[in-house]
This record gives sequence, structure tokens and C-alpha cells, in this order.
Amino acid sequence: MSVRYPNPPPEPGVYEDVPEDEYHKWEAVNYSTLSRVSDGLKQVKRYLDTPRDPPTCATQLGNALHVAILQPDRYEAELFVLEGVRTASGRLTKKWKDAIDEHPNLIVISEAQYEMLPGMLAAVNADPLTRAALYSGEGLNEVSIVWDNSLGLRCKARLDRVKFGEQFDLVIDAKGCRDTSDHGFTKACIDWGYVIQMPHYLRAHQAAAEMDDRFAKDAVFQWALVRTTPAFDAGINEPDEAFCQVAPIVYGEALRRFARAWATDKWPGMVEPGSKRMVSLFGWYMARFTDGDAL
Repeated sequence: MSVRYPNPPPEPGVYEDVPEDEYHKWEAVNYSTLSRVSDGLKQVKRYLDTPRDPPTCATQLGNALHVAILQPDRYEAELFVLEGVRTASGRLTKKWKDAIDEHPNLIVISEAQYEMLPGMLAAVNADPLTRAALYSGEGLNEVSIVWDNSLGLRCKARLDRVKFGEQFDLVIDAKGCRDTSDHGFTKACIDWGYVIQMPHYLRAHQAAAEMDDRFAKDAVFQWALVRTTPAFDAGINEPDEAFCQVAPIVYGEALRRFARAWATDKWPGMVEPGSKRMVSLFGWYMARFTDGDAL
């Protein structure tokens, strides 16, 4: 099978210092595409036709936090602060949307959000593991990787940080989250496709190691999780053994379904015509009522 986008992205390689907008133009399979497969391939097709989700209060704050953590030298230059706007969450106001249209190359945040960012950064620096993961040792921030997988799909990933190590590297994803509880973040892993993101990023690292000897052969994935509501907090989160066993299976199935849809140009909805699906309660939901002893 040979599946290709009509407008090829760059050749496989490790790319540094690529502007984010340029990276998003590369037409290759990323985790955001694959994370939509579980909702039906019809939704994936819609995403491919209109690949950028509209901005929200949460995404604007998340983007600002991302730059503040990973590219602090560009932090102030990347922001446009809406003075007098005290909204920190919820829907974007018309003034906010207009400002985003007027400043397409900047991250537009409210004055209230801007005032929250120092507290989040202080939480990052207060936790020794988070601080060490993000700021100590040699590594690369915002590194873009392109590779071809065994299904003939050209794939891409933009890793927040790869911290180089002698035995293994750390692949670190900086993530802002309103609910950093165990249940809350586990739910987010499902809702926002982080269960797809982890194996996709580790596969990107593996591809990078095959092309660039700065990368170790093996890697461990971590989230540098930052709470975006008071009281601000930060900490390193790693997927447990069960997560590491299940996620590659989910990822592989998403890749196969996407490759089949792309090759045939058939994009079914949540169920195949004439079929049905069974619905079950996940362990993370059941654990809310069983003091953590789920299933």
C-alpha cells in the first residue's frame, strides 16, 4: 500500500527552528488527525478539509503558557494582551475574536490570563522534577520530525522537548490543564487524544534516532502538567504500565483505519452502515464511585 497526500510535506528528517505556522502547513499525518478516528472517519475527513480548530479561551492561554515555558526569549514578543478584558475562561468575546483576526501571528490573551501566567511559571519552577525536565541538561525544544511509517503514510510530530540522556531520552510534552486530578487528567487523555499522542511521539523519537545520532535509541514519555486555575500547580506525570500497553494498540488501529480510508476515499461515520456499537463504562469513570478500585 502506498498512501500519500497530494501535496507532499518535507522529506523525512529532523527539523529545528521551524515556525509553528509553517509546521502546520506540512500535509502529513499527526496525532491530532488520528485522535479523531475514534469519533468516526467522517470527522477525520472534516478535520482534513478544515484542519485548524477555531481558537478558544483555553487554547489561547495554553499557547501562551507553552511559549512562556519552552521559548521564554520569545514570550513577550509573541503575545498581544487585551487590556481591560477580565475574562479568563469560557467563550471568546467579539473584541477578542476581532483581535485574533487583526493579529494572526500573535497569541491574543486577556489581561486576566496574562496576570495568571507568572503563577503558573512559579509552579513549574517550584517542582524540582518539572524544572529539571524542562530546563536542565542538553536537548531540543519544539523539534519537528517527519518520517514514513510501515503503512506508507508520511507522518509528522512536533515534540515540545527532547531531553538527551546516555541510556534513554525523555520526550516531554508540556500540558496546561484545568483539572489536574487523577480522574480529570485521565479523562483528558481520552477526550483530547493523548492516548494517541504518546505512542505517536515515541514513534517520532524512534524515527529521529534512526536519522540523527544525537537521539538515544530508547525514550520515556512524560507530561509536564501545569494546572491553569488557582491554586497553580505543576508536576511530572508518566503513563503507567497499563497505559503503555493499551496506547500502542489504540494508536495502531487508528493508523490502520486512517490508511484504509485514505486509500479508498471512504470515510464512514461512527458506525459502519447497517451495524451498531456497544457502549461500556471505562475504568476511569467507574473509579469515581469505587474509591479508585475500578473493575
